[in-house]
Amino acid sequence: MGPLVFYASLVGATEWQVNEAGFNAKRPPQLVVNATGDAAVGYYDAQGRILARSYGNHSVMLNPGDNRGPATGLAMVAAGKHLYAAWREQRAGNFVLLLRHSPDYGLTWEDETVVDTLTHALTRIVLTADQQGRLNIAWLGQQPLLNEQASVVSLQDIIPEQKPLSRTQDASKETGTTERRREAVQQKPPATPSYHIYARHFADHGKTWGKTYRLTAGYSESIWPTLLSHGDITVSFSWSQQEDKKKILFTHTEADGSWKKPTVIKEVNNVLILKAYSVGERLLVLWLDKNKNDFLIEGAFSDDGGQQWQLFSLDNPRNLDIANIELASQQTNLHLVFSARTDQRTEPWKQTVYYARSVDGGAHWDKPKSLRHYPFPYTKALYPRIVATDDSVTAVWNDFRNIRGDLYLNTSENAGEKWLPEDVAIDSRGRHNDYLYPFSASFQQIGNTYYLLAGRYQKDALGGQADLILHRFELPQTEPPTDLLSDSGSPNKQALLRTAANRLWSALVKNDYRTAYPLFDPFFRANLREVDYLAATGRVVYRSFKINEVAVRGNIGRVSVEYEYEIPAFATKQGTVTRPLTKANAVGQWLFIQDNWYKEYSNELGEFTYARY
Repeated sequence: MGPLVFYASLVGATEWQVNEAGFNAKRPPQLVVNATGDAAVGYYDAQGRILARSYGNHSVMLNPGDNRGPATGLAMVAAGKHLYAAWREQRAGNFVLLLRHSPDYGLTWEDETVVDTLTHALTRIVLTADQQGRLNIAWLGQQPLLNEQASVVSLQDIIPEQKPLSRTQDASKETGTTERRREAVQQKPPATPSYHIYARHFADHGKTWGKTYRLTAGYSESIWPTLLSHGDITVSFSWSQQEDKKKILFTHTEADGSWKKPTVIKEVNNVLILKAYSVGERLLVLWLDKNKNDFLIEGAFSDDGGQQWQLFSLDNPRNLDIANIELASQQTNLHLVFSARTDQRTEPWKQTVYYARSVDGGAHWDKPKSLRHYPFPYTKALYPRIVATDDSVTAVWNDFRNIRGDLYLNTSENAGEKWLPEDVAIDSRGRHNDYLYPFSASFQQIGNTYYLLAGRYQKDALGGQADLILHRFELPQTEPPTDLLSDSGSPNKQALLRTAANRLWSALVKNDYRTAYPLFDPFFRANLREVDYLAATGRVVYRSFKINEVAVRGNIGRVSVEYEYEIPAFATKQGTVTRPLTKANAVGQWLFIQDNWYKEYSNELGEFTYARY
């Protein structure tokens, strides 16, 4: 166990831009890293095609060709030098589930395999694989009930076995398809959706096929497919509904590869997140349950392969609106992170990062506490990830303390008992608009090296073009930063704010909007061109001003100003608008970005801004 040390930003971190051309920022990418530290990423381009790229090599398109619908639901898994990718796409009016295998970690890919054409596969797809070439895939399907039975049903017991399709062969033209099978392929989802979870096993890296099983037979609705390798078996948990009762289910594979009838762990309410973990010999399932306005983090664990379950619940405040949950384990030490904000919509209404620990494998939990080491609640921190090895625990998250979206971490060298007194910036603070995906695996640790996958908007307009960046880093021992970005509110930073406010108001009084424009925040300027801003100004004439008080809380500033203004008469469709000389008071919000203060633009009612901190 090493001593606690301070870190500055990780200047030694390397950034690798994954996308060689366009990147679809709205669809979550996938990061996989094998035991030797080989990293590979799957992502979408602007046309909805999937590309895979291993570190240092070029991208390979996994679904080339014309007349193919957009791909969705990408899942990836690595086993040694083997990579697998699965997704769904639309062909001839039907959704098909596809799989590809790379034997050399992404340099080359074998032809695709059609996993399923019958269940109207949706975008929730999960994979497990081992180095012996055994692969399991589970997915959510929107298939009408065909023949409800009390035990697990194989679709091939009802409809003949599917045959592999060539890359160019259309799913609706499969050789030897019976009339009954063609009807099944072409049938549309019911008017009232009916969701079920299916699974299929492959051997020889996808060359040998097993049957397709419905894991939630006996239940009318299911969601959140999970898949986990646990010793010699594969297990799955789900949230399923039977009549009016909603339940957490568990099932696992038998020796012959079939799936056992699902058993009930607990009756629940509305589960928003469901995750499965293998903690040594212990099986553990974690879920986020919403009961009316309360968000509850609950779970269960089993030490006998799922025959008996012990339930647990975190003592988290009931008024937290929880966005995501992630867990890492070190033998019996469990480390949970999540981001949340209170459900009381009063300012500041921002998400922050919480941490909770169990030292007995989940039976008892510490009360969640804020993990973010920052004194001001006016900016958000969200979507944490966590990894753990030996006694070391490291969490990363998306942090907006510097107004632009940064990536921060904190680490503990004594199994979560104590954390660094200051958080650490992973990249250059306040310069980029980085973001994490809430439900995409994006953070891993191999040895002393960390791998973090994040998006980065190219401009302050946000929501436009973006790049996909893989950060690789270790934890150097350096001093904490002492620049103005980390200044919580010194007289020097306050004086800079007063100077910036005087410059802006002086320009407004002089009717010099060209000088005023660059003094507004860069998010506003990225969304409204200077020429458009100038065309929309000038109706209000400012005559005088006086800066009263300035207040600084980190990189958020407030400026209180008295001013006089008038509106010379001008005609509109509704009539003439005018206002005589009027005195007014206002408190404006300012943002410290990189190295200076900028006025945060808001509309007249203060209900809309372009910044997203």
